[in-house]
Amino acid sequence: MSRQISGRVSGGTRADMELAAYGLLSDLQFRWACLALAGAAFFLELPRHRGKPPLDLGGMVLIAIATTCLVLFATWGGSKYEWNDPLILGLIVGTILAAAAVVRVERRFSGDVAGL
Repeated sequence: MSRQISGRVSGGTRADMELAAYGLLSDLQFRWACLALAGAAFFLELPRHRGKPPLDLGGMVLIAIATTCLVLFATWGGSKYEWNDPLILGLIVGTILAAAAVVRVERRFSGDVAGL
């Protein structure tokens, strides 16, 4: 019983303190953020690009494949399928191969999208 009361009391005071601190600092942080953005917009000189940059279709497709394989084997492995199931092992191999292919394609790409 005492744990419930003390938990409610300490939780309530902690939340109230966080709300008070947020109320005091949010306006100040908002002003500093606006000042920083205005300063960056005024003083920062960005390079001008002529024409459209090349589109990296190969890299985009390979990243999509690698990410899909990674999410599927991380989600299905151990729950829906066993870790030594051929489907999970194939997804792991597919993730590794697609990630290696992404690095290879991005190194050859003439644009600086990924910066590898």
